[in-house]
Amino acid sequence: MAQDWVIFLDKAEEAGITAAANDDPCWDGYKQVGMKKKNGKMVPNCVPINASDESEESEFTAGSKPAPKKDQIKGSSKNSKGSASGSKKIVFSKATEKTLHEKVVEHNKKAPEGRKASLSMLKAVYRRGAGAFSGSHRPGMNRNQWAMGRVNAFLKLLRSGRPKNSAYKSDNDLLPKSHPRSLENIDSVTASGIDAYELELTITVGEKESYTYPEDAILALTEYSGYGYEAESAIRASWLRAVRNNEDPFVRASILASLGTSSLDADLLPKIEDTEDNE
Repeated sequence: MAQDWVIFLDKAEEAGITAAANDDPCWDGYKQVGMKKKNGKMVPNCVPINASDESEESEFTAGSKPAPKKDQIKGSSKNSKGSASGSKKIVFSKATEKTLHEKVVEHNKKAPEGRKASLSMLKAVYRRGAGAFSGSHRPGMNRNQWAMGRVNAFLKLLRSGRPKNSAYKSDNDLLPKSHPRSLENIDSVTASGIDAYELELTITVGEKESYTYPEDAILALTEYSGYGYEAESAIRASWLRAVRNNEDPFVRASILASLGTSSLDADLLPKIEDTEDNE
Protein backbone atom coordinates (compact mmCIF):
# COMPACT_ATOMS: atom_id res chain seq x y z
CA MET A 1 0.00 0.00 0.00
CA ALA A 2 1.12 3.59 -0.57
CA GLN A 3 3.09 4.55 2.54
CA ASP A 4 3.41 8.27 1.82
CA TRP A 5 -0.30 8.91 1.42
CA VAL A 6 -2.21 6.67 3.83
CA ILE A 7 -5.83 6.29 2.80
CA PHE A 8 -8.22 7.90 5.22
CA LEU A 9 -11.39 6.09 4.22
CA ASP A 10 -12.39 3.55 6.89
CA LYS A 11 -12.05 0.37 4.82
CA ALA A 12 -14.88 1.65 2.61
CA GLU A 13 -15.83 -0.52 -0.32
CA GLU A 14 -15.45 1.24 -3.62
CA ALA A 15 -19.04 0.61 -4.64
CA GLY A 16 -20.22 2.11 -1.41
CA ILE A 17 -18.25 5.28 -1.99
CA THR A 18 -19.72 5.90 -5.41
CA ALA A 19 -23.25 5.20 -4.27
CA ALA A 20 -23.16 7.20 -1.04
CA ALA A 21 -23.96 10.50 -2.70
CA ASN A 22 -27.32 9.18 -3.91
CA ASP A 23 -28.45 7.49 -0.69
CA ASP A 24 -31.43 9.20 0.97
CA PRO A 25 -32.42 7.90 4.42
CA CYS A 26 -35.54 10.10 4.62
CA TRP A 27 -39.01 9.47 3.25
CA ASP A 28 -40.66 11.42 0.42
CA GLY A 29 -41.17 15.11 1.19
CA TYR A 30 -38.35 15.19 3.73
CA LYS A 31 -34.60 15.80 3.58
CA GLN A 32 -31.75 15.00 5.93
CA VAL A 33 -30.22 17.86 7.92
CA GLY A 34 -27.46 16.34 10.03
CA MET A 35 -27.98 13.67 12.68
CA LYS A 36 -29.83 13.47 16.00
CA LYS A 37 -29.85 11.11 18.96
CA LYS A 38 -32.89 8.85 19.37
CA ASN A 39 -33.17 6.02 21.89
CA GLY A 40 -29.46 6.28 22.52
CA LYS A 41 -28.53 5.98 18.84
CA MET A 42 -27.55 8.53 16.19
CA VAL A 43 -30.13 8.60 13.39
CA PRO A 44 -30.73 10.89 10.38
CA ASN A 45 -32.49 14.16 11.25
CA CYS A 46 -35.28 14.36 8.66
CA VAL A 47 -37.11 17.67 8.18
CA PRO A 48 -39.77 18.77 5.66
CA ILE A 49 -38.24 19.91 2.37
CA ASN A 50 -40.13 23.20 2.56
CA ALA A 51 -39.06 23.84 6.15
CA SER A 52 -37.17 27.01 7.03
CA ASP A 53 -33.48 27.10 6.21
CA GLU A 54 -32.86 28.06 9.83
CA SER A 55 -32.07 24.41 10.64
CA GLU A 56 -29.11 24.28 8.29
CA GLU A 57 -27.99 27.73 9.39
CA SER A 58 -28.11 26.64 13.03
CA GLU A 59 -26.00 23.58 12.23
CA PHE A 60 -23.36 25.85 10.70
CA THR A 61 -23.34 28.52 13.41
CA ALA A 62 -23.85 26.34 16.48
CA GLY A 63 -20.20 25.37 16.62
CA SER A 64 -18.26 22.73 14.78
CA LYS A 65 -15.83 19.97 15.56
CA PRO A 66 -12.48 19.26 13.92
CA ALA A 67 -12.63 16.81 11.06
CA PRO A 68 -12.04 13.19 12.19
CA LYS A 69 -8.45 12.09 12.68
CA LYS A 70 -8.74 9.85 9.64
CA ASP A 71 -9.34 13.00 7.53
CA GLN A 72 -6.24 14.73 8.88
CA ILE A 73 -3.44 12.41 7.77
CA LYS A 74 -0.41 14.35 6.58
CA GLY A 75 1.33 13.68 3.30
CA SER A 76 5.01 12.95 2.92
CA SER A 77 7.63 15.64 2.45
CA LYS A 78 9.37 13.32 -0.04
CA ASN A 79 6.71 13.48 -2.72
CA SER A 80 7.88 14.34 -6.20
CA LYS A 81 6.29 17.15 -8.16
CA GLY A 82 2.79 16.50 -9.39
CA SER A 83 1.46 16.91 -12.89
CA ALA A 84 -1.93 18.53 -12.36
CA SER A 85 -0.85 22.16 -11.97
CA GLY A 86 -3.30 24.57 -13.55
CA SER A 87 -6.59 26.32 -12.90
CA LYS A 88 -10.20 26.07 -14.00
CA LYS A 89 -13.51 27.74 -13.31
CA ILE A 90 -15.41 25.90 -10.59
CA VAL A 91 -18.54 24.21 -11.89
CA PHE A 92 -21.70 24.04 -9.78
CA SER A 93 -24.38 21.48 -10.51
CA LYS A 94 -27.64 22.76 -11.96
CA ALA A 95 -29.42 21.83 -8.72
CA THR A 96 -26.99 23.80 -6.54
CA GLU A 97 -26.98 26.79 -8.86
CA LYS A 98 -30.80 26.76 -8.99
CA THR A 99 -30.99 26.69 -5.18
CA LEU A 100 -28.53 29.58 -4.84
CA HIS A 101 -30.39 31.57 -7.52
CA GLU A 102 -33.69 31.05 -5.68
CA LYS A 103 -32.10 32.26 -2.45
CA VAL A 104 -30.91 35.41 -4.20
CA VAL A 105 -34.37 36.14 -5.60
CA GLU A 106 -36.12 35.49 -2.28
CA HIS A 107 -33.63 37.57 -0.29
CA ASN A 108 -33.72 40.53 -2.68
CA LYS A 109 -37.53 40.77 -2.59
CA LYS A 110 -37.35 42.41 0.82
CA ALA A 111 -33.75 43.57 1.01
CA PRO A 112 -33.18 47.34 1.01
CA GLU A 113 -30.46 48.97 -1.07
CA GLY A 114 -27.06 48.08 0.26
CA ARG A 115 -28.26 44.67 1.47
CA LYS A 116 -28.84 42.95 -1.87
CA ALA A 117 -27.34 39.55 -2.66
CA SER A 118 -25.91 38.32 -5.96
CA LEU A 119 -25.41 34.84 -7.36
CA SER A 120 -21.63 35.29 -7.56
CA MET A 121 -21.62 36.39 -3.91
CA LEU A 122 -23.44 33.26 -2.74
CA LYS A 123 -21.31 31.02 -4.95
CA ALA A 124 -18.24 32.43 -3.22
CA VAL A 125 -19.70 31.72 0.22
CA TYR A 126 -20.77 28.22 -0.84
CA ARG A 127 -17.32 27.43 -2.22
CA ARG A 128 -15.68 28.61 1.01
CA GLY A 129 -18.06 26.47 3.03
CA ALA A 130 -17.34 23.45 0.85
CA GLY A 131 -13.63 23.93 1.41
CA ALA A 132 -13.96 24.54 5.15
CA PHE A 133 -15.90 21.29 5.54
CA SER A 134 -12.63 19.41 5.12
CA GLY A 135 -11.14 20.91 8.26
CA SER A 136 -14.09 21.48 10.57
CA HIS A 137 -17.71 20.35 10.47
CA ARG A 138 -20.50 18.81 12.49
CA PRO A 139 -20.67 15.00 12.38
CA GLY A 140 -23.51 13.72 10.22
CA MET A 141 -23.49 16.65 7.78
CA ASN A 142 -22.32 16.29 4.21
CA ARG A 143 -20.34 18.90 2.30
CA ASN A 144 -23.38 20.37 0.56
CA GLN A 145 -25.31 20.81 3.83
CA TRP A 146 -22.35 22.50 5.49
CA ALA A 147 -21.76 24.83 2.53
CA MET A 148 -25.47 25.69 2.21
CA GLY A 149 -25.66 26.31 5.95
CA ARG A 150 -22.88 28.87 5.56
CA VAL A 151 -24.83 30.50 2.73
CA ASN A 152 -27.90 30.77 4.99
CA ALA A 153 -25.81 32.25 7.80
CA PHE A 154 -24.35 34.78 5.36
CA LEU A 155 -27.80 35.79 4.14
CA LYS A 156 -28.93 36.36 7.72
CA LEU A 157 -25.87 38.54 8.31
CA LEU A 158 -26.54 40.43 5.08
CA ARG A 159 -30.20 40.92 5.95
CA SER A 160 -30.03 41.74 9.66
CA GLY A 161 -26.68 43.50 9.89
CA ARG A 162 -25.26 41.09 12.43
CA PRO A 163 -24.52 37.36 12.42
CA LYS A 164 -26.37 34.78 14.51
CA ASN A 165 -22.99 33.71 15.85
CA SER A 166 -20.65 36.59 16.71
CA ALA A 167 -17.65 34.44 15.79
CA TYR A 168 -18.77 34.29 12.15
CA LYS A 169 -16.65 36.93 10.41
CA SER A 170 -14.91 35.01 7.67
CA ASP A 171 -17.19 36.23 4.86
CA ASN A 172 -17.35 39.90 5.84
CA ASP A 173 -15.14 40.77 2.87
CA LEU A 174 -17.99 39.72 0.56
CA LEU A 175 -20.51 42.14 2.08
CA PRO A 176 -21.54 45.27 0.13
CA LYS A 177 -19.49 48.36 0.98
CA SER A 178 -22.47 50.04 2.67
CA HIS A 179 -23.10 47.12 5.03
CA PRO A 180 -22.18 47.91 8.68
CA ARG A 181 -20.05 44.75 8.88
CA SER A 182 -18.23 45.37 5.61
CA LEU A 183 -14.46 45.24 6.04
CA GLU A 184 -14.23 48.65 4.40
CA ASN A 185 -16.41 50.09 7.17
CA ILE A 186 -14.25 48.72 9.96
CA ASP A 187 -10.94 49.93 8.53
CA SER A 188 -9.66 46.45 7.83
CA VAL A 189 -8.68 44.75 4.60
CA THR A 190 -10.31 46.54 1.69
CA ALA A 191 -12.99 44.48 -0.02
CA SER A 192 -12.57 44.36 -3.76
CA GLY A 193 -16.16 44.05 -4.88
CA ILE A 194 -17.08 41.65 -7.64
CA ASP A 195 -13.43 40.74 -8.23
CA ALA A 196 -13.29 39.16 -4.78
CA TYR A 197 -16.31 37.02 -5.61
CA GLU A 198 -14.93 35.86 -8.93
CA LEU A 199 -11.57 35.04 -7.37
CA GLU A 200 -13.34 32.54 -5.12
CA LEU A 201 -14.78 30.77 -8.14
CA THR A 202 -11.46 29.75 -9.67
CA ILE A 203 -9.50 26.77 -8.38
CA THR A 204 -5.80 26.22 -8.85
CA VAL A 205 -4.40 22.71 -8.49
CA GLY A 206 -0.89 22.76 -7.11
CA GLU A 207 1.91 20.25 -6.85
CA LYS A 208 1.30 17.15 -4.76
CA GLU A 209 3.49 18.24 -1.87
CA SER A 210 1.49 21.47 -1.46
CA TYR A 211 -1.39 19.53 0.15
CA THR A 212 -1.02 18.74 3.83
CA TYR A 213 -4.07 16.47 3.91
CA PRO A 214 -5.44 14.05 1.30
CA GLU A 215 -8.86 15.65 1.87
CA ASP A 216 -7.56 18.99 0.59
CA ALA A 217 -6.12 17.41 -2.55
CA ILE A 218 -9.34 15.52 -3.27
CA LEU A 219 -11.45 18.68 -2.94
CA ALA A 220 -9.11 20.66 -5.21
CA LEU A 221 -9.18 17.92 -7.84
CA THR A 222 -12.97 17.68 -7.55
CA GLU A 223 -13.37 21.38 -8.26
CA TYR A 224 -10.79 21.24 -11.04
CA SER A 225 -12.54 18.34 -12.77
CA GLY A 226 -15.35 20.45 -14.18
CA TYR A 227 -18.05 18.02 -13.00
CA GLY A 228 -19.07 19.97 -9.91
CA TYR A 229 -18.99 18.83 -6.31
CA GLU A 230 -20.93 15.74 -7.31
CA ALA A 231 -17.68 14.32 -8.64
CA GLU A 232 -16.11 14.19 -5.18
CA SER A 233 -17.07 10.54 -4.66
CA ALA A 234 -15.52 9.67 -8.05
CA ILE A 235 -12.23 11.36 -7.15
CA ARG A 236 -12.22 9.55 -3.80
CA ALA A 237 -12.89 6.21 -5.48
CA SER A 238 -10.07 6.81 -7.96
CA TRP A 239 -7.79 7.64 -5.05
CA LEU A 240 -8.81 4.41 -3.31
CA ARG A 241 -8.21 2.34 -6.45
CA ALA A 242 -4.66 3.68 -6.63
CA VAL A 243 -3.99 2.83 -2.99
CA ARG A 244 -5.29 -0.71 -3.51
CA ASN A 245 -3.07 -1.11 -6.60
CA ASN A 246 -0.03 0.34 -4.80
CA GLU A 247 -0.02 3.33 -7.17
CA ASP A 248 0.34 7.03 -6.43
CA PRO A 249 -3.21 8.12 -5.48
CA PHE A 250 -2.62 11.81 -6.25
CA VAL A 251 -1.42 11.07 -9.76
CA ARG A 252 -4.29 8.71 -10.58
CA ALA A 253 -6.94 11.06 -9.20
CA SER A 254 -5.29 13.95 -11.07
CA ILE A 255 -5.58 12.06 -14.35
CA LEU A 256 -9.29 11.53 -13.74
CA ALA A 257 -9.77 15.21 -12.89
CA SER A 258 -7.83 16.32 -15.97
CA LEU A 259 -8.97 13.83 -18.63
CA GLY A 260 -12.49 13.08 -17.42
CA THR A 261 -14.23 10.60 -19.68
CA SER A 262 -10.94 9.79 -21.43
CA SER A 263 -9.30 8.53 -18.24
CA LEU A 264 -8.98 5.01 -16.91
CA ASP A 265 -11.49 5.79 -14.15
CA ALA A 266 -14.12 7.37 -16.39
CA ASP A 267 -16.67 4.82 -15.14
CA LEU A 268 -16.63 6.53 -11.74
CA LEU A 269 -17.79 9.91 -12.99
CA PRO A 270 -21.34 11.07 -12.24
CA LYS A 271 -23.76 11.16 -15.15
CA ILE A 272 -24.14 14.91 -15.46
CA GLU A 273 -25.21 16.42 -18.77
CA ASP A 274 -24.22 19.84 -20.11
CA THR A 275 -21.98 20.69 -17.16
CA GLU A 276 -20.21 23.27 -19.29
CA ASP A 277 -23.40 25.34 -19.23
CA ASN A 278 -23.52 25.52 -15.43
CA GLU A 279 -21.17 28.45 -15.16
